[in-house]
Amino acid sequence: MNSGRKFLVEGLQDVPAPYGETNSCDAVARIEPRTAVIGADDMQAFLKFAESLRDLRRQAAQQFQPVVDDILRTRSRDTEHIEHTLERLLDFCGDEAVLQMYRKLCRHYWDIDPAATAYYVKAYREYWDSDEQGIQP
Repeated sequence: MNSGRKFLVEGLQDVPAPYGETNSCDAVARIEPRTAVIGADDMQAFLKFAESLRDLRRQAAQQFQPVVDDILRTRSRDTEHIEHTLERLLDFCGDEAVLQMYRKLCRHYWDIDPAATAYYVKAYREYWDSDEQGIQP
């Protein structure tokens, strides 16, 4: 049921192509910003989706905590296990608790394999850091 309320959302607008344009790169270059209007039902669906992502991040933090704690407590040198854990954590580093686990595990791994650790630090920066402050996937 649509309540009739509308929300403004920044989007993209396709600009008509000049005569004879066939290159898809040219078509992408023609995309310009515009404002789109979405209904209340769509906004509710989006908010529900955002809430489920937050819940998934919390669940990931709960599931990864014992794994990371075990690696650190036992001072594990199992590079395959550590790297697998870092790869799985990377997807959830938007959650502060997971980010802290990722950092602790990178510090631990540095003493074992500095080059591999540098790779995971770089991977974090490429995935989560942004040129525009505060914008993350």
